[in-house]
Amino acid sequence: LQNVADWDEEADLDIEWAHAIAPKASIVLLITPTQDWSELEYAIQYAQENKLGTIISNSYGYPEMAWGSFTLKGFNQVLKKAAAQGIAVNFASGDYGDEGTGTPNGGGAQFPATSQYVTAVGGTSIGLPNGTKLGAEVGWGNNAAEISNGYGVLDPPFFDGYQSGSGGGVSEYISKPSWEKSLRGSYRQVPDISAVADPYTGGIVVLSGQVGVIGGTSLACPIFSAIWALADQEAGGPLG
Repeated sequence: LQNVADWDEEADLDIEWAHAIAPKASIVLLITPTQDWSELEYAIQYAQENKLGTIISNSYGYPEMAWGSFTLKGFNQVLKKAAAQGIAVNFASGDYGDEGTGTPNGGGAQFPATSQYVTAVGGTSIGLPNGTKLGAEVGWGNNAAEISNGYGVLDPPFFDGYQSGSGGGVSEYISKPSWEKSLRGSYRQVPDISAVADPYTGGIVVLSGQVGVIGGTSLACPIFSAIWALADQEAGGPLG
């Protein structure tokens, strides 16, 4: 039960921001007994088999280098079946860049976001000053530096380096799908699309009665999923 309780923040974030963007959408929250991969895989299969919706939003993932090919292939079959039935399955691409591998094709890209049967949603920072009245939307990546501590001002400042940012990279397992044929290489590249994720420009969330700001591609994914719901509504049916 503790594992499930730890996801309260994620669940509230997803529900509140999906509703904020698509207020007329019917939202179904699936809760699994644990956060084991087989449970999460079954939740997608359950939603598909019981026709709970035409869009499935997922704010979790794990670096491919830690998955293993057999576990990945089994999960991918469930995603393939959902896609074949016209269900749009969306996954957050992650919040830690290349997971420290130092290379975009070092196995740091997150599955299931790298599946060719899903849309991988990355992150941006919005409203940054850029000399215009509107501000910029740029790829999300935060570095940090300390300019002072308990002993006084640091001169020069201490550079902490990279802290967080949009996940992405090249899959180690998934071949490049047809719509990426113009890109270099032979394997799937992510993310496919991005939305606001920088916690410094993030979304307001109410959790246990307290108001706060949350970021991460866990914010970007439900926002994009809700935009997809609006597109379905406009089209008069699921776009798949």
